[in-house]
Order: sequence, then structure tokens, then C-alpha cells
Amino acid sequence: MKLVHVAPFAPGRCGLYETVRDLVLGERRLGHEAILVDSGVIGEGPHYGQSDGELTSCPPSAAHDADILITHTSPSSEVVAISKNAPVLHVIHGRPESSFRLSVKGGDSPVYDIYASWAKDGKVARWLTLWPEHLPYWQAIIPANKLFSTTAPPCDLSRWKKDGLKHTWSVSGEKNILVADTWRDDSDPYHILHGLMLAAEKRPGIKIHIYAMQTPLGPWEHILRKLRVIGALGETCGMMRNIDQRYRAADLVVTPHRIATRIVREAAACGSTVLTGEAHAKWGSYGCNPLDPYDVADQALSALENPYVPDVTKYDSVKIAQELIDHAKAII
Repeated sequence: MKLVHVAPFAPGRCGLYETVRDLVLGERRLGHEAILVDSGVIGEGPHYGQSDGELTSCPPSAAHDADILITHTSPSSEVVAISKNAPVLHVIHGRPESSFRLSVKGGDSPVYDIYASWAKDGKVARWLTLWPEHLPYWQAIIPANKLFSTTAPPCDLSRWKKDGLKHTWSVSGEKNILVADTWRDDSDPYHILHGLMLAAEKRPGIKIHIYAMQTPLGPWEHILRKLRVIGALGETCGMMRNIDQRYRAADLVVTPHRIATRIVREAAACGSTVLTGEAHAKWGSYGCNPLDPYDVADQALSALENPYVPDVTKYDSVKIAQELIDHAKAII
């Protein structure tokens, strides 16, 4: 079967792309012809012919003879025409609330409104979210008989693994906690950081390393200053490559999110103990109430005292790719 994925080619810069990459390679390992047609990155030209390991960015012409279009962003009319109107399976990457707030904000990416329009016109044969928790939200605007979920999002376990280089912290502690996940309007580490402050005050020697920060820092600098005063501030930076080396070096990785974001599954695959914002740790090693700093502190200290890595086989990209293929077969 020829599976044509439509997504931006953006190695190391886009979580959507990295997830698509895992799916494409998983499908290939199952013996299918799977390719990525580059839908482009805003403000840049196409990256046709560029490679990221085993994956090469293809032009729209590669959609010829597609059995199915698997779209992750809006496909161009050219791709649709070249595919001869192959049936469309659309993979929903964004979190429902984040997509909703983009539409509330207006601007160039009113994702929630776009999805509602697509659902109404019926051009998408099947919708697929990679996060089971999102189904009740998307059912509000997408017909339930066309909306499905995989059991988990994918992770390439041959790429993200325990064996490999470990980062040397520029400011190291006896215990090193890494806070790393995308900061959004409706979800950031504000409460988490206050909980980790409490943990650091109870247990001297903890260093808190904060990644994915966005400039300008604004009032976040006040929180960093407090961490600095109590001797708990470690590295601070934005996005970077080779984050797998940081995962392997961390005693604990913390995220406020309740779902299996890339941070959760990739950190776990690299052997990290992971604390998530879940009431019950379905995806991470430990869960906490991400809005309660006292609970964050208690769970972080428990995780440092009793580290363990959650099961990552549920994320195996080959397994999840097979689930996607089963959905694709249903509409061909």
C-alpha cells in the first residue's frame, strides 16, 4: 500500500514533524511504501530532496498513485489532484483546547474553525487522534462515526533509547530535575516550578533545569530569581537538539501535561523517571496535581527517592503505525 503523508519537513524544530517521521518509518518497517510530501514551513521555501536519516522530503508529484493521503496539515490542491483524490485520513496533532484557543485568538491559524468546516464538508474520510483522551472533545465538532484514536502516540524506540551519550550539566546538582515541554497559553510550568521550589527547599542539592523557555522572559524572571536565591536553578534555555542526552542525564523529567506528549514518551524511552500532570500515572512514572505545588513537591521527592521508568512498549512506532494502517484500509 502506498501511504502519502502530508506534513512540514522540519527536523528538530517541530513536534508534529517528529511524530510523522516515526509513523512513516514504522510503516516502512511493516513493508509499506510510505513517503512524506513536504507541505512547507511558514516563511520558508520547500525542502524537497533534503534528508533526515532514512526520510527524504518529497515534492507533490510523489503523491501520484497514492492509495491514501494521510494529512497532518492542510493539503494543497496540487497534492490532492496528483493523488487523483485519494481518500483522506487526517491525523489531529493539536490538543483540543489549544486548537480552540487559536480560533478564539483569530489570526492565521484558526484550527478549531478549520476542523469544524472540514467535518461539515465531508472531505475527510476518517479522523484520527493519537491521544485517546482527546476523543470526547473532538466529538463536539467531528462525527463520532468518523473519529477514532490510536491506543497511544508513537515513539521510534530504535532512535530514543537508554543507551547513548549523557549530557554534562553546566550547573549540576546532587539530583537533577529537567522541566521540559512546550509552553502554551493554557498550559505552562508556573505551578510546577513553585512545587519544585518547595521540593528543593526540603531537599538541598536539587538543581532544576528549565527548557523550552520563550523570550522575552518577562515576569518569569522573578521565578528564576527565586530559584537562584535558594540555590536550585540549573540550566535555562529554549528548544535544542540532542535533548535525548539531557533525558539520560536527568534524575527526573517533569511536565505539567496529562497526556503522552513527546517529552513523556521520548524521555521514558531514554530511561528517565517521568512525573506528569496526571491524577493517576497512566503514561508517566508518577502523576501529580499540576495545579497544587504541595502535591508536586511530594510526588517529585517520591520520584527521586524511588525512581522507575514507565513501560514504553505501548508507544512502539511500528505498533502504532499498524493501527493507523488498519484505519487506512477501512476507507480504501
